[in-house]
Amino acid sequence: MSSYLDFSVKTKAQFIRYILLKLGAPLVSVELSEEQIGTCINDATEMFSKFASPDQKFMVIKLDDYVEGVGITLPSDIMSIFSLTRDGAGSDFGNLFSMDSSMMYSLMNYQSPIPRTFSFITFELAKNYMSMINMYSGKGFDFNYNERTKILVLYPDPKVSLYVNMVVVLGCFAIRPEDQIYGEEWVKREALAEAKILLGTIRKKFSSVQLLGGGTVDASIGEEGRTDRDKLIEELQSREGPVCSFVVQ
Repeated sequence: MSSYLDFSVKTKAQFIRYILLKLGAPLVSVELSEEQIGTCINDATEMFSKFASPDQKFMVIKLDDYVEGVGITLPSDIMSIFSLTRDGAGSDFGNLFSMDSSMMYSLMNYQSPIPRTFSFITFELAKNYMSMINMYSGKGFDFNYNERTKILVLYPDPKVSLYVNMVVVLGCFAIRPEDQIYGEEWVKREALAEAKILLGTIRKKFSSVQLLGGGTVDASIGEEGRTDRDKLIEELQSREGPVCSFVVQ
């Protein structure tokens, strides 16, 4: 059974067969090679990933893997980064004499200079205050991410700062894997429209050839594909909108 939770089309081979069947094969001759249909599929997935809402995920990055003066290369599916924090393994919670640890011990009813009335609410307020102080004093990182090269650059450089043995937690927008895109209804319709356009272009080259019985090659499927593609692109843009590659905080 195929559903929006479990697509029947999960591989490019299955997708190519789907396109051929929708174009009438094997009862009708389809003058497209598998490589040509694969190109149509690639065009559809590229357009979908450009406008459709990406997945959100969080990654823990070790700063000891950072290359001084260059940065660190992230996985190829990462489109953009919407947050970066030092909280996590290697953060100030690992420092026994830090303000973070002092607040945490107070919250767990250990002895500390902070009154026992300390709670999750006051803990959150204190953390927000510390974040503001860090921002004004330049503590922590600014970052720049190049979505083409997939290189993340941190400022200041961890290799020449006190953060070399720490980690950062990245909030990322990521492109879904192919097996989660091929079965999308919009992607299937767009790939089919691209295949119709290509098929019409090929058939148009032979439109002047007389067939047995006096007929000619019908290339009107190309115009049908263009009409479908224009409607699909308008539908995607109005429904999703382009993905922003940066976030202003």
